[in-house]
Amino acid sequence: MLNKILWIFMAAIFLCPAMLMAQVSPDSRLLQRPEYDGAVVTGAWLRGEARYQHWKLGDEIKSDCLMIGPTFALPLAYDLVEVGGRIWLMDYIPDEGGTQGGFSDMDLWGKYLILDDPLLLSVGALFTLPTGREKILYPRASGEFNFEIFSGLRYYASDIVALLGHISLRYNSDMDVAYRGWPGEVDGKTSFGIGAGVIFQAAPGFNILGELNLETERYEDIDNDIEITGGVEYSLNDMISLNGGIGVGLDKGAPQFEVISSINVLF
Repeated sequence: MLNKILWIFMAAIFLCPAMLMAQVSPDSRLLQRPEYDGAVVTGAWLRGEARYQHWKLGDEIKSDCLMIGPTFALPLAYDLVEVGGRIWLMDYIPDEGGTQGGFSDMDLWGKYLILDDPLLLSVGALFTLPTGREKILYPRASGEFNFEIFSGLRYYASDIVALLGHISLRYNSDMDVAYRGWPGEVDGKTSFGIGAGVIFQAAPGFNILGELNLETERYEDIDNDIEITGGVEYSLNDMISLNGGIGVGLDKGAPQFEVISSINVLF
């Protein structure tokens, strides 16, 4: 009898929190590329974000980069379509040479939800407007038109665990560079990307985020972009949440490390 009571008590400890928590929201996104999520946002969604990054491009050029900027997304067509965009204001600080400030390329995307709960699958396209400054030697400030197609998925393993993944194919135009020691133009490549992540609802209003992303070389003389990122999301209420995290680059096409903080607002 005592054993049965003990088993019931243990089950209550582990199962009751899951029963009390709602399903991970489709508006909860990973830290790196929210457009790669298989879900569509449920309302107008805005992320204001700040990042500090330390880079080592190639074998010689080291730099720091401070970035602030918005990401927005909007559902359309009975929540089957999501459109969105992103731009950064950057302060690029190389170890040698003067500090350069300017904008990144502007990303604009749209995607369509083709499968729904428990496996959400979307297909989409993204293109960049050439707003990036040439004097910023940074892969996300090419100052050129680029185009990408992608597919993202979200699978609810349970109400408190969402598994995410994506694949992408991107055409990168040749990039003009105004920086000493580099040629005037860097040849663009067609890059392939793949990634996976998880959102785990550890407590009501508190999510743990983790992801690993890989993209092959976008340009000649710039390596693969491989980065692992971990962080948390804390919901202040149904409309506002805070994110924080750290990313670590595993190849020289990614920042050696970065610190990420953001606020998400659902209108």
